[in-house]
Amino acid sequence: MELFNIPPCTKAIIFDIDGTLYTNKEYVEEQVNVQIRHYAKLKGITYDKAKTLIEDYRKNWSLEHNGKKISLGNTFIAFGISIEESIKWRDALMRPEDYLAEDKKLKETLLVLKETCKLLCVTNNPVQAARRTLKAIGIDTLIPDVIGLDTCKKSKPSKEMLEKALLLRKKRLRLLYQ
Repeated sequence: MELFNIPPCTKAIIFDIDGTLYTNKEYVEEQVNVQIRHYAKLKGITYDKAKTLIEDYRKNWSLEHNGKKISLGNTFIAFGISIEESIKWRDALMRPEDYLAEDKKLKETLLVLKETCKLLCVTNNPVQAARRTLKAIGIDTLIPDVIGLDTCKKSKPSKEMLEKALLLRKKRLRLLYQ
């Protein structure tokens, strides 16, 4: 676990989930691969063919956009798969409980942070899949708000997702001080 010095006036901490609140390379890769397998099945092509098509598209997109990366959800749009359909796939296909386990040290750390900060997550996965991930690592009760792909129908680092996080933080702070 990597620790950071948090300024004392911090009111909220926004976490990504995958690769931040847990590290499990196998599951991070599976989240992509399960969707590519599903796409390949729907299109009647091999997984390898689908993976190559998607990797080539992402590589070319990055070259055309000064090295920026495109999310898998936005990549699928270029292949005729809407964000809404991508959300359904992720909710149905992702199985964090098969890869992740409770992290007691993370839980202890978040309990301390929760005493002084609002904790929330912003993720490119839908809220339901993200909640299952938080449950698998044992912290689902510590993070009341998750902003996911289905919240704004946009991927990080979209302005809309961060604005939604800010609004939720402000709303929770108002409730605390009323």
